[in-house]
Amino acid sequence: MKIHLFSINSDHNELLKSVFDKLVEFKGQFQFLLNTDYNYNSENKSFNSFESLFEICDDFRDNGRIEKTDVAILISPLSYRGFFSLFEHNRRNIFVCTENWELFSNAEKPLLIAHQVVENILQCLAGFDEKNAHDPSIGCINDMCIDKLEITLKLRTADICPECIQLFLKGEVTNAMLFESMKFLEDLRKDFLLQNSYSKNLNPLKLTCKKNNKGNLEIYIGEQLIKFTKTELFLYYVLCMGKEKGNNFFEFNEEEISLRDIRKFNNFNQIVPNLYFGVQMLGNIRKNVNYINNKLNEALGANLASFYIIKKKSELTDERKLKLNNELEKFEKELNELNNNMQLDKKNKAIQRKEIEGSIKDINSEMNSQREKVFPYVIDLFTRNDWNKYFEQEGF
Repeated sequence: MKIHLFSINSDHNELLKSVFDKLVEFKGQFQFLLNTDYNYNSENKSFNSFESLFEICDDFRDNGRIEKTDVAILISPLSYRGFFSLFEHNRRNIFVCTENWELFSNAEKPLLIAHQVVENILQCLAGFDEKNAHDPSIGCINDMCIDKLEITLKLRTADICPECIQLFLKGEVTNAMLFESMKFLEDLRKDFLLQNSYSKNLNPLKLTCKKNNKGNLEIYIGEQLIKFTKTELFLYYVLCMGKEKGNNFFEFNEEEISLRDIRKFNNFNQIVPNLYFGVQMLGNIRKNVNYINNKLNEALGANLASFYIIKKKSELTDERKLKLNNELEKFEKELNELNNNMQLDKKNKAIQRKEIEGSIKDINSEMNSQREKVFPYVIDLFTRNDWNKYFEQEGF
């Protein structure tokens, strides 16, 4: 099922993208799609009813030719009567307000909004009746929360009570959707508890690249030695040297080194960033990055390790990637319809097919070109503005 996320104009795209980044972690039947191109002309218009907010959703649907079975979610500062969110069952429209969350929680806003999104999708699909909402709150996703401070209760529990599970299942919510949603809400709950209590005030421990008395490289996080293999040490050290720029292990460089030769290295001073390992080593690089991240998680725990794990960075933005994927899907659909068109003569069909196939080829070329340009690996610590406070080299 496609879930379209949009806002009233580009001024709110940064927050919208952050919410989308959180929601794409949802594994299951909900396919979240981001739209940052929509602009609603709100000049001389007042939003003095729920209907006026849902009219924006209808306008978005008309502009984007959104299917009736898809869900459209307006994420914006707009609201009515202080509601944080509301849904329209028959039209599958939802709005979620982005304002005033800081009055109730210290957790990051995208996390809180993502919770409201999933909550409202379930309620919208099931046609949940407000008369069945819990008042007072019991720590269920369907708590009324007339006292807005009670919102943090359902964020802390991430629960759906047995009665509400049955109400959802009587609607259009499947058993699989509920399992997938509860798993996602539980993950949000963990982040919420962590962010809302102490982690936002925590800083990383110092990451130290140290050369010991034998001239061998060692990686310390705080006082803890991370037990990497020589290959893992090499890759991690190269990323440390690349710092916030990261490293593209597939860019050509004057010096070409294979992972198979790492055991020959003794002098780590001579190692330079941006070494070329050869495309044939792609699987080896990925495998060792996974090994490194798993060791960091095991040694430090997921919360502390999040500063030091290796992540991918891409020059192809999520927005552009989504646009290319949508265009590709559109042309492939057109090609399929053309092939099934029995009324068109062969000549015109061949001309149109060539044009569509050319467009598909251009899109694939752009996507492949961007993939080749990425420097996909960076240590998360070095994406912070203050990373230099938490990194040092010793003995080099």
